[in-house]
Amino acid sequence: MRGERTFKHGGAGLSAMAAWLLSFTAGQAGDVGVALETPRGPVVESLMERGFVVHAINPKQVDRFRDRFSPAGAKDDRRDARVLASALRIDPRCLRRLESTDPTIMELREWSRLSEDLTRERTRLANRMREQLWRYYPRSSSPRSATTWRRPGHSTRGSAWPTPRAAQRVREKTLARLLAKHRIRRIDAAALRRQLRAEAVKVAPGAAEAAVAHVQLVVERLVLVHQQRGHARRQLDRLVGRLAESAPADDSNASEETEPRGPTGRADATILLSLPGIGTGVLATLLAEASDVLQRRDYAAL
Repeated sequence: MRGERTFKHGGAGLSAMAAWLLSFTAGQAGDVGVALETPRGPVVESLMERGFVVHAINPKQVDRFRDRFSPAGAKDDRRDARVLASALRIDPRCLRRLESTDPTIMELREWSRLSEDLTRERTRLANRMREQLWRYYPRSSSPRSATTWRRPGHSTRGSAWPTPRAAQRVREKTLARLLAKHRIRRIDAAALRRQLRAEAVKVAPGAAEAAVAHVQLVVERLVLVHQQRGHARRQLDRLVGRLAESAPADDSNASEETEPRGPTGRADATILLSLPGIGTGVLATLLAEASDVLQRRDYAAL
């Protein structure tokens, strides 16, 4: 072992680590092999940018290699560093060398994960709003429509008439305009008006006011999440379109030695888009999370 050091987490620590590694190789970063359990992240990107040869390995494989040093299964960062270094030195075939990722794929990965986070946040807020409404306003929703409050139209309806008394005064024409505006066809204006004019549930004094205040705050956040999710979906469409447009126009003359042509995702986007049932969301996830697998054409891993 040539040396062992601990570095602080951050930009200065990464720079110091890179300089320390280069001190053993006369400044030749390509002579240094690095083994990590993660294939992406600031450490991976920083080391690859400086020219180091970075390898990734599955954490489950690391657990098996750990038995060489500690049959009892003891685990800590210091021991794992030695385990990874030993695996890279003795069994390099078990590790996968990482290649630089297309900038468009990196951007696509971030927007894809952000879209998923916003979808989960939308569901969480919709469920919270629905539970508050059931405290004093049960006829505004139904157990059969657990997902209705995720839509902007239903959120608007809840904020426009937050109490049963306000809902009883709304006119059928107003309801018809609201349903048409938000393209809600599962219920007509007359049925919705009868539903809103049903007998109210009696609750303790102050309960309705407290629930209304809670619902109004949730509605504001739900509308914002709707807007952000729409923006994320538009960004995914833009990035997927960029990958598809930059794919080779004619692959008929491509030889087996030159395929796949272009960076990861260039030709793959066009191929995957031609499959039935593949939409923007699924395609973005495939290109973002499995870009290295697609690049290697590792169909078993895919």
